[in-house]
Amino acid sequence: MHDRQHNVVPEMTLVSDVTHVALAFMRSDIFNDVGRSEWPLFTTVEEIRPKFARETAIQIAIGGWGDTAGFERAAETPETRETFARNVKAMLDATGADGVDIDWEYPGWDSSDSSGLQ
Repeated sequence: MHDRQHNVVPEMTLVSDVTHVALAFMRSDIFNDVGRSEWPLFTTVEEIRPKFARETAIQIAIGGWGDTAGFERAAETPETRETFARNVKAMLDATGADGVDIDWEYPGWDSSDSSGLQ
């Protein structure tokens, strides 16, 4: 598998006006695991935070193109939605991130039919 995530940030003068940074991506399915305590990401919030202005919000992006199964499972019942939400909070607490970007591409779309995508 090729790692397409790169931990490269331009010099501070070029990013001083950036208000939000999204570290991408954590897989959506890991947030369905009851009792999960590890949150895999290619870098850490602590490593990224000093590369931006102090007021820049550092977020974790969950999902992304082709990662729909975890969201679909999470949305099934009130219990699965609660597990997903509790795990998102646990991840935020553990990583020190300021928020999340839920990147559920095309919710409700039938992935077996690509005719609706342009």
